[in-house]
Amino acid sequence: MGCASRQQGQQGQQGQPGRQSDGPQACRQDWRELGALPGVVRSVQPVQPVALALAADAAGFRQLRRLGLFALDDFARYLRRTERQLRAMAAEGVQVHLRVLEAADYADFCRVRGLPLGEPATRVAYAADPELAGEPFVYRGEELAELLPQLVDDHLARVRISVARQLLLAAPGPPGGPARYAAVLCEALLAGVGEGCHEFALRVAEPDGTEQLTAQAQACVERGRRFLADREAQALRATLAAALAVRWPGELLVRSARRHGRPRAGGWTVRGWAVVGGRLVPLEADAVRAELARLPSRGPAAGPVRVRAGFALPEPSEPPGSPSPGSPEPLGRPRSPSAPPSPPSPERSTGRSSGPGVGR
Repeated sequence: MGCASRQQGQQGQQGQPGRQSDGPQACRQDWRELGALPGVVRSVQPVQPVALALAADAAGFRQLRRLGLFALDDFARYLRRTERQLRAMAAEGVQVHLRVLEAADYADFCRVRGLPLGEPATRVAYAADPELAGEPFVYRGEELAELLPQLVDDHLARVRISVARQLLLAAPGPPGGPARYAAVLCEALLAGVGEGCHEFALRVAEPDGTEQLTAQAQACVERGRRFLADREAQALRATLAAALAVRWPGELLVRSARRHGRPRAGGWTVRGWAVVGGRLVPLEADAVRAELARLPSRGPAAGPVRVRAGFALPEPSEPPGSPSPGSPEPLGRPRSPSAPPSPPSPERSTGRSSGPGVGR
């Protein structure tokens, strides 16, 4: 399946608060209405989990309407109705697994499998597609307007994991080696940057620049305790493992703030590594600075920015955990076919795209 679609929205419009069912008759009505919703997996016993694919923004909703998926013509009404039905299911003790319903990805899903676009069974299959990696996103009674940005971020990370796994399986040799080495590198990176809050931004591309992968993750280390967004971290490790396996070149930039949540007080430190020949090679400070200079301006920096060379990381043949004195020296020039990712706040993308543009 073409897991990565080409467009994602940032937010849904504000919907009215969801209404709980008022008695058995209202509950039965709520359950009957589910037949008109796209991507609902019906269960014989309501206690079983169901899967639902949601339109995440007004633009995506309009694209899906052009595919014939919705009877409603207003995105705000769609959100209100969907939220009401989600809360009715939650009140009945039904666990709902959510995913984003993307027009391009849904059309690709139907094309690959030879399924009709408008059939309810097709939407059911898409909502519960096992090829979307990772644990499901579980609805817990939140307002949809508040929940949709989180769902989109989670969905993008799952797409990245799916794409990376496909590349790993297609690469020569067993996938376990690159996956273990990527985990070693991520552990060494987090240990090396130390205390503070850190933003990791990875971009790799085919040598001809026609296709690229991106991944971002955030982590904080405070008094030896680590806090990270688990799904983003999984996507970063999976994308790095795929890049190492297929030997695509690229860059990894890490932006760190020593003062938790207060970058203006302590500023930022940026380090960089080049992805070269299945390894992460540290960049010299001048090379990191050159990469930062090529990034589009995002307004005044929140505090001073210090640029540092990347530090040495374990080689593929080394045991986990300890950088070797024989690790490569920092590179003076970045080896990348196109612009690197932005550590502070990368743009949205699915993690796999064509052309030289970089984004999230």
